[in-house]
Amino acid sequence: MKVIVRYAETGQEFELAISEERAIEEIQEVLYSSVGVQPEFQILLSEDGVSLKDKKSNLQPNAIIYAFSKEAIKKDKLPINLDINPLKNTIGPCLQGEERGVLILERKLHKLAERAIKLTDLISSANEFKYRIEKEINICENSAGVLEIYHNKYIQTQILSYRQLYNRFENHFNATQEELNLFDKNVNKLEQIELHPSLQKPERKCLSDILDLQQLTKWKEQFYSEIIRLQAKFLEVNGGMDQLAENFKINIIQPFIHPDIPELNAASAENAINLYREYRDLSAKYIADGDASAGERLHEEEWESKAKNAENEVAELERNSFMIEQFLNNLKQARKQAADLILAILKQVTTMSIKIRDSVKSQVNMLSSLLKRSEKRLGFVKVPRLLPEAYNASLIEVSRRRLFVKKANELQQQLNKIAEIEISERLNFLNKYRHVLPNDFVSQLSAAPCVRIVSFMNEPDLQLPEIDISIDDFPHMHLYSSESFDEKLSQKYENAVNDLNNLNQEIENYKKREEALRNELENNKDAIAKLTANLKAKEKVIRDTDKGLFDLKEYLKGITKENAVLKQQVAAQTKKALDLANAEQQLQENIQKLQAEIKEKSNEPYIKILQELGISCETPAALKNFVAKLQLDLEFERNKSSSMISFTSFSEGSMALFFPSPEGHFIAFNFNCPNHFLDLDSLAPATLQSLSQQPFLVGNIKEKKIFRALAQNPFSLPRDTEYSLLSIQEMPL
Repeated sequence: MKVIVRYAETGQEFELAISEERAIEEIQEVLYSSVGVQPEFQILLSEDGVSLKDKKSNLQPNAIIYAFSKEAIKKDKLPINLDINPLKNTIGPCLQGEERGVLILERKLHKLAERAIKLTDLISSANEFKYRIEKEINICENSAGVLEIYHNKYIQTQILSYRQLYNRFENHFNATQEELNLFDKNVNKLEQIELHPSLQKPERKCLSDILDLQQLTKWKEQFYSEIIRLQAKFLEVNGGMDQLAENFKINIIQPFIHPDIPELNAASAENAINLYREYRDLSAKYIADGDASAGERLHEEEWESKAKNAENEVAELERNSFMIEQFLNNLKQARKQAADLILAILKQVTTMSIKIRDSVKSQVNMLSSLLKRSEKRLGFVKVPRLLPEAYNASLIEVSRRRLFVKKANELQQQLNKIAEIEISERLNFLNKYRHVLPNDFVSQLSAAPCVRIVSFMNEPDLQLPEIDISIDDFPHMHLYSSESFDEKLSQKYENAVNDLNNLNQEIENYKKREEALRNELENNKDAIAKLTANLKAKEKVIRDTDKGLFDLKEYLKGITKENAVLKQQVAAQTKKALDLANAEQQLQENIQKLQAEIKEKSNEPYIKILQELGISCETPAALKNFVAKLQLDLEFERNKSSSMISFTSFSEGSMALFFPSPEGHFIAFNFNCPNHFLDLDSLAPATLQSLSQQPFLVGNIKEKKIFRALAQNPFSLPRDTEYSLLSIQEMPL
């Protein structure tokens, strides 16, 4: 089983493979060998703040365990490692030879590369240090959270322990009040119960005479005052328990800010290093082998300019390197704050635990001891109530033992007689055959069953009073004479008779209830019969409905065929309507042209104007009739066009034809005029009820509204699509 152990003081993390049988012991051994903390000073907590020593069996695989040291509270600060591992990479020696020619720049670039390597080592060391310190800070913060959870659970455990003790005290207090209320009544009963005649004496006649009632009453009064004082102490502690969590709350240090590593252009240092390596390789080839291509690059490329740029970049990086030093100092300060945080919380938890133990826990332990003592002393108050029952039980036990002693004595006498007969017979046998027995023969007169049974008068049962000594049979031992016991039996008999009467009454009530249930069952049977008949009627309606639906499907098939024919007719009507619309437009243009010409020639005689227009109207009356006839023709054409179904414009006053869509909408039948839908709110309620049964709708357009579709619209149109809602006045065809 693998677990992760985090040691809070140093921020270390260990991944361990341990066995389930010795999990805790192996973890303690690893911590002792790694950080030097002895097992008895180790504190092991799970992520949920539970001590592993109290919960060994619940250690799960891959669990995270937080370890603390009890000795840490004695320290002013925790030991932390703030050392930075410096990296010391080298660029290698420069080329050998006299410093002239290409080697002059090679020496210069070598020094620049050494400076750049120092900068890259510094940045790499800072990154490595940042990763380690942030991991340790994270462990410290998580450990602080686990300690806080552990502390809160410890407080809740103390509160729960006290609540259980308080509930126990309440039960004890209620029982005490009940016993105290019945004390005097039970004492009076003792005076009415007489002792058995064999136990009576002149100064001892009844049960109350064998008790020191004055001392018992004094104990009762002392016990009452003690239980009242104990109640006051419980109430006093109860008030402190409500404020326990608030009084012992951990003061968390304000969280600190994790510093971020400065963004330095480390690539400039890498460029300087790569520039030197490239120039060195070319120089080595040129000097050693006389490589022409290397020499060509050395003399033609602008190496001085590249070196100058690299020098400027490295210098800029060196000027900003102080930011890394500042970052490292801030990171060290944050690590110290994390150590102070875990140390402060550990000290607070330890200090508060000691205070809780010395104050709250000690008070709870004291109350628990006082409660146990009070529960034991309650037995003295119960004596008057329990004494009659104990007295009767003692009489029965004495009778049983005396009966046993009597039977044992009788058996003892019989065995003694048998033993005497056996010994006598053996002596006669020895005397008769003495002459044939060897001289060294030893008689075994003491062997069983020749051991004489002797009764000792110091047996405890033989000293018991002679109660019912005349009883011969054990099953009748309860028949000893006692008026109080007879009264108790008579009382039990009366109680049994009352219980029997109550039982008979309950039986009568159950019989009446059974009769009522039977009547209710008969009524339910009638109701079930009615419901069955109603169900059969509904099933018949369903069958008729299914038949109607089948007929409706056949009817819809016929309607579909008729719709196909109607669509052809609508196409012909559409063409005719277009022709009529063109004719109307032409007539309107002619009238407008006529009105314009009449207006232009209004100063000329109307007869001349009409003759030029080809209209023969010799009198004004004839002209008036001619104009009226033109207006009637125009109105006729308009009415004719409005009575025709529109397929394009859908203007107000025209007719429109609508067909249902699979989505439940009604779409206008049109040509090159999409997205015209019927506004269902404009229909009459009767039409809405029968809407699903109509294959199409026809009506005059009352109103036309244009909208733009939103993302969610009832017609499933793309966003910003323009569509129209048409309100109609339905008309039958």
